[in-house]
Amino acid sequence: MCIIISGTKNKPSLVELLAAEDTNPDGGGMAWVTRKGVQIRKGLTADEIHERLGQLPKATRWVVHFRFATIGEPQVALCHPFPIEKDTGLDAEALVDRALFHNGTVSDWKDRLKDITLDPKFETKIPAGDWSDSRGVAWLLALNGSTRALHFIEGKFIVISRQGIQVYPKSLRGWTAEDGILYSNTYWRAHIPAVVVDMEPEERQETLPLLVGRRGTSFGRSLVDEALALLGEDEEVSDEEAEARAMDLPFPVSLADERAAARKKRNAKKPKAKKSRPVRRGLKLGQRR
Repeated sequence: MCIIISGTKNKPSLVELLAAEDTNPDGGGMAWVTRKGVQIRKGLTADEIHERLGQLPKATRWVVHFRFATIGEPQVALCHPFPIEKDTGLDAEALVDRALFHNGTVSDWKDRLKDITLDPKFETKIPAGDWSDSRGVAWLLALNGSTRALHFIEGKFIVISRQGIQVYPKSLRGWTAEDGILYSNTYWRAHIPAVVVDMEPEERQETLPLLVGRRGTSFGRSLVDEALALLGEDEEVSDEEAEARAMDLPFPVSLADERAAARKKRNAKKPKAKKSRPVRRGLKLGQRR
């Protein structure tokens, strides 16, 4: 499936990147805009991406990708992004004019390229190295000299260049925007509680407050609640003790208050039971007791 995450000023938290990596374990990559062009880095871990994002100037446009290999073997060379160039290189680090990120599968990518390469007028050298559907699309765009074909190719794409970021489909159908960050899907968020449980106590203490107010996958439960429940199940302790251990100390007052306020707000929305009116029986029309 893969996941694309993009933004400028705001950055995803480490726990989000770790959850995205857990569900898309076949290689991470990123790109960001510089004065000289687009800088590409491939074969990165979630921790390395998080560190790099923290070093970028606030106004820098950036894109992150974690791969789930469906076409092409899991390897650094086939991590995203791919340069939109006629040689469509596979270098783990490069400075390019434009680069392509892809979330999805293009099942007919070989047929599309075959139609072009079988043309008698085709003279461009076919790039060496391994292939995936995403690399094939990047090469197709380079041959056409335009990204217009992305309007008609199923999937989600981002093209990053010095001029900015182009998102496809243009309607943003299937994309999710939150806090200035764009996500190509959100199914990986179900793994956030498990990632929190695997953290060391100090790191968990820093992470849990970041998840306050974020809805979990279970109805009426937050990501914090789900993480604490998992921790309690693993250690066979009460919810209260799990909560204390999760933070390595009692919950901060502000966090506890916010959780209590959220519960109060949910309860306030529940419909109140209507009082039934007593039915008078045994009376004729117009008769009173």
